[in-house]
Amino acid sequence: MKIKEYRIIKGFTQHEMANLLNISQKTYSAKETGKRKFTIEEIKEIKKILQVSYDELLD
Repeated sequence: MKIKEYRIIKGFTQHEMANLLNISQKTYSAKETGKRKFTIEEIKEIKKILQVSYDELLD
């Protein structure tokens, strides 16, 4: 997943993304680094927040 790349390009911090997803920054970090998995609902929300397609996000 390219979530980290697009998050940085769009100017969001991990803390900001975590707040928008209603999860802790520690949980978000674990998910972004692959130690945990994002839920389908979180991926849908990330797509909206970062304004990217599923193809771009999940490539």
